[in-house]
Amino acid sequence: MFKFTEDEDIYYSKYFVDGECIKELSNTQIIEQIKKRDPLFAGSKLTKIPLLDTLVELLDKEKQKMKTPTKNNNANGQTPSKKRNNQSIVNETISQGSNKKRNTRENYFDQEEVEQEEEEEEEEEEEEEEEEDSFKLPKEIEQLGIKELESILRTKRLKQELDSKNKEINSLENKVRELEKITKSPAKVNGTPSKSTTQRAADSSGAPRLNSSQIEPLIVKPEDLNSTFALKIYNRVSKGFNFHKVAHKLASDYHMDGETIDRIQKEFTKFMVLKVLDNDYDVKLPSKLVPPPLIHKFWKTLCLDTFGYSQFLKVLGVNVHHKYDENNDRLDYIRTRDLYRDYFPNSVSELEHKNIMENGSCWPWDYLVPTPPPSPNSKPSTPSKGSVQTPKRK
Repeated sequence: MFKFTEDEDIYYSKYFVDGECIKELSNTQIIEQIKKRDPLFAGSKLTKIPLLDTLVELLDKEKQKMKTPTKNNNANGQTPSKKRNNQSIVNETISQGSNKKRNTRENYFDQEEVEQEEEEEEEEEEEEEEEEDSFKLPKEIEQLGIKELESILRTKRLKQELDSKNKEINSLENKVRELEKITKSPAKVNGTPSKSTTQRAADSSGAPRLNSSQIEPLIVKPEDLNSTFALKIYNRVSKGFNFHKVAHKLASDYHMDGETIDRIQKEFTKFMVLKVLDNDYDVKLPSKLVPPPLIHKFWKTLCLDTFGYSQFLKVLGVNVHHKYDENNDRLDYIRTRDLYRDYFPNSVSELEHKNIMENGSCWPWDYLVPTPPPSPNSKPSTPSKGSVQTPKRK
């Protein structure tokens, strides 16, 4: 329903056409009334207010033609009887118009409801058309091919990924700068310099405690093949490297206690010192020394952490590769124990363990002892119920 202002409502309510007020007419009805009076009218696309203004102008012209002065009537030769007839015709038209007005006033509310329903339907149709248009792609996008659209989307995604990566790189560079500042100027706590973040991480992760500048490659001379030099290498490794990560792994996987792990750690360090002093670290040559089971388990666990093992070798000063032969010889193991007595005489008590199944026995005496063959008088073991017997070949 079109809404008029107060002035427009008062102004257009004075004009009637065929017994109906012109403000109650629709746009199509107003255009029909205008074309009746002016067939050459071409303003069908105008809004309601300009259409009503044009209709008002035409109605005013009609009224001016109807209301001609009396002098002109006399001059045209009209008699008073003709004037009376004209007045009677005017009165009849006025009475007919008043009757029509009454009828239109009665039906006014019904027409308003109909017009409101029509306008609501038109608004709903317009909204549906707008929704359909919103789902349609623009003409420029419809003209493009699917492949071109995919390439555009890819370029946009790549740009977004590059922007995010650039932000990450910038943040990492800022962190590196902050760490460099911290390492260059370490803060002092109670007069002593505090540890940097890298040193704390090294202490907790099993990395070496000593800086690489403090470690020198180990050079073994013939006159150094004695117990004092062996103890010197042992102290260098035990003070320079932290076995915290290996100890944690053994405790979680094999449920070892702290005392046992500490003992195995010390004996492993002594075994590595023996390999250095015996020149048993050449990859091309077979290994001469044989580690017992617990020491080999510790060695293999340390080798799983490649970075930690490389740092351990730096502290040791010699590159000793992990090389283990499953078919080890008993004589090589006895020779390893003899070297242990020569270079570590104060730790000979560790060699007193005789049983390999004894808890924490790092150097068992009966390791690699050949098992005796079964006697011919011994009865064969009876198979269990769940075992499957293989048939004998003829």
